[in-house]
Amino acid sequence: MSKAKLALWMFILSTLFSGVIWEAVGWISLIYCCYLGKRKRFTTIKKESVPEILILFFIVGYVIIQCFLLNLDVASIIRLYGITKTLFAMPIMILLLKDFIFKRDVIIEILPILLIVDWITIISLITKIEALNILGGSQNYLGAINVILFPYIFKFFPGKIYKGYRKWFFITLVLLMIFSGSRTLMLTTAISFGFTVILEKDLNKKIRYLLLIILVALIGLFVLNSVASDSLIARGLSVFTNLNDASRSGLAMFTQRQYERYSNLEKLIGNGNTIVLSQMKPAHNVFREVLLCYGKIGLIFYIVYIIIGILFIFRCKSVNKAYLLMVVFLALLIGWVQPFLTSGYLFQVVIAFVMIRLYYADTPENIKKVSKQRMMGR
Repeated sequence: MSKAKLALWMFILSTLFSGVIWEAVGWISLIYCCYLGKRKRFTTIKKESVPEILILFFIVGYVIIQCFLLNLDVASIIRLYGITKTLFAMPIMILLLKDFIFKRDVIIEILPILLIVDWITIISLITKIEALNILGGSQNYLGAINVILFPYIFKFFPGKIYKGYRKWFFITLVLLMIFSGSRTLMLTTAISFGFTVILEKDLNKKIRYLLLIILVALIGLFVLNSVASDSLIARGLSVFTNLNDASRSGLAMFTQRQYERYSNLEKLIGNGNTIVLSQMKPAHNVFREVLLCYGKIGLIFYIVYIIIGILFIFRCKSVNKAYLLMVVFLALLIGWVQPFLTSGYLFQVVIAFVMIRLYYADTPENIKKVSKQRMMGR
């Protein structure tokens, strides 16, 4: 295993665990990868790096102001740091790793460790051995990560070279849907696959994809009827038949009540936390969570941050604009019903890795060609 791949794996592992030591491991791994990306060509702060620097400068300043004005204790400051690092992982990854990702396909390199984590979770779901669930019951979280990876692995991944990885990824995704019963995972996977089929220009491939959809649907129905419980089937299908969700509607109501009880200062700059106190859980909606944590000013900034990012994609020269927009759409759709945009650091990191990789890749064929050359070089 190369030093670069080891550093990436250590970084991924650091996102799965909490504590000062793992936090240090994560930052050391990131900085080392940044060094490797710039080692062969010394680079100063370029013009294209300015937006990320300005975003991070504003965020750091805003959080410092929150800490002082809200008189936060150490535990609250640490929590706010974690939320902020997660929510704005994208500019951090772009600033530190764009040169590193330009030179290598990080998705191929991190996929084995992600599959290992997936399978440990799947085994814990099947065996009901809670000790194996290293993510603390967040199988929906793993599903969301796999959904973000899906467009890249389905369309851009060099399957002929890494056939085993690709096959196991799809098997893993199906098993996660079956055993977790995640409606979010089912819906976003269907949307991702559907958009990928629509974006496919080759008519023969489109036909093969449609046949694959029919085959997977038939197998899925057979498995659900043979293995899964009625409650799992009802839960899975409810994402298409029932647009109302009482639990999330309740969270929205309690979120609004909590915000209305905030002081005028807290309504303006937030209280530094995404938790709905009466329910002891996040609001399960990224915009409500941002409002609780950063107030009206923070919410306006976050919306502007998203809009500017989308406008940049429209104006960029990458031929993969449609896929970049699809990843943004999937991330926001997941963030609409899950707390992963503010609490899922690995989720945000995977979004950043996939988008940077898509941005640099000219075509799917180009990725495959570069990957093949790397394999032959080894």
